[in-house]
Amino acid sequence: MKNTILSAFTLVAVMLSSYSYSQDSIRGNDQDNYTKSIKGTMDAERYHGKQAEHLLLGCVGIYGVAGTALLSEPSPYNDPKTMALSPNRDLFNDPSYLTAYEKRAKRKNINNAAIGWGVSRVAIAVLAVVAWGAMSH
Repeated sequence: MKNTILSAFTLVAVMLSSYSYSQDSIRGNDQDNYTKSIKGTMDAERYHGKQAEHLLLGCVGIYGVAGTALLSEPSPYNDPKTMALSPNRDLFNDPSYLTAYEKRAKRKNINNAAIGWGVSRVAIAVLAVVAWGAMSH
């Protein structure tokens, strides 16, 4: 049940984030590019790794998040999980697939770094409160 709900939310997110063509323009080659774009987004969502690394990078501070935003260049070739599990390896050189994969994977990296930054700020605040309480007793 949990997997079904997660898959449904993932599909909705992919559909919303990948809707770059109007319904009227999806014909012929546009339809093919749109399909490849969807596959790239789905592969990045499902298989792109390095979550722990970006969470830790976010703990460095806002510079970790900014560094991820500026320097992150995800590629399906650089991710062993995507290389091993993706059924779309034949599309790894396709521009439509790559653009969609890179966009979603980079957003995923930035989100993880931001979560790491937020968690580190909360941890610092909790430690400060605990230390303050220990000093006042």
